[in-house]
Amino acid sequence: MKQHNNQINNNFQETKIHGNLSFPIELYNSKFSATDYDNVGCHWHQEIEFMLCLEGKMEVQVNEKIYLLEKDNAVFINSNKLHSANIIENSSSSWLAIVFDSKLIYGFENSYIKNKYIDPIIHSKKINSLLITDYQIIDLLKSINSFNKSNSNDKELTLIIMLLNLWNLIYEKLNSIGQNENDNFSNSTRIKIILDFIHENYQNKISITDISNHINLCKSECQRFFKKEIGVTIIEYLIKYRIEKSLNLLLSKKLTIKEIAYFVGFNRTSYFCETFKKYLSITPNDFIKKETKN
Repeated sequence: MKQHNNQINNNFQETKIHGNLSFPIELYNSKFSATDYDNVGCHWHQEIEFMLCLEGKMEVQVNEKIYLLEKDNAVFINSNKLHSANIIENSSSSWLAIVFDSKLIYGFENSYIKNKYIDPIIHSKKINSLLITDYQIIDLLKSINSFNKSNSNDKELTLIIMLLNLWNLIYEKLNSIGQNENDNFSNSTRIKIILDFIHENYQNKISITDISNHINLCKSECQRFFKKEIGVTIIEYLIKYRIEKSLNLLLSKKLTIKEIAYFVGFNRTSYFCETFKKYLSITPNDFIKKETKN
């Protein structure tokens, strides 16, 4: 048996970094062999993924839904959704996975593009995955794959343009699903208030009490609906956001690791380093060395 991914923690989160901080996208061309029980183990990651069957047949599962893919069928896999892939009927198959951070599309935190075209999709309770047979989208996935193998001088810029075209094609399909949700509007509004509060105050000491008082809601209810809507606890989101904000500071080399730890809201350098390694599977020092080589 051959498993195509092995960097998975105890919570089934994939810890592999797809691409790098400056260009977070990775394309994987792979095969399932008829002689081995090949599979992609059950896992999740914050990145968006498109999985395309190029030849043969394969099975892809996202949460509880199973897709049987044939040649030129693809699946959109939303952010933070549990998924896996397996061989079917002992038949060989080849496939493409395009995994990328939505930052490549929206650019910067709280941008208009993020708020209007990205967040309603990746935070939707109903949009877990989508079967894709539309020839325009399939052809574009193949074009992205082909262009990624080129040595063009404007490779990165062109790939971002192609991703924007891809999102433009699939957005209406996904958004129509999201618009049919029976989501509580007040919950969506409260989620935005909490996220804005975290984004504006992450450098300070923040407690659940601070957040619940800010939104005028009891702590237990505040935590319950946030976990239900976003998929992680408030504290997990806050810690992850602090780690994310530390990345550019680390690469700038203008501050020491100790100064960065305190700047993004950690009260101890050791806790920052420990948490950083937990989320990225690498120490801050090793992260700097790795990223500055690229």
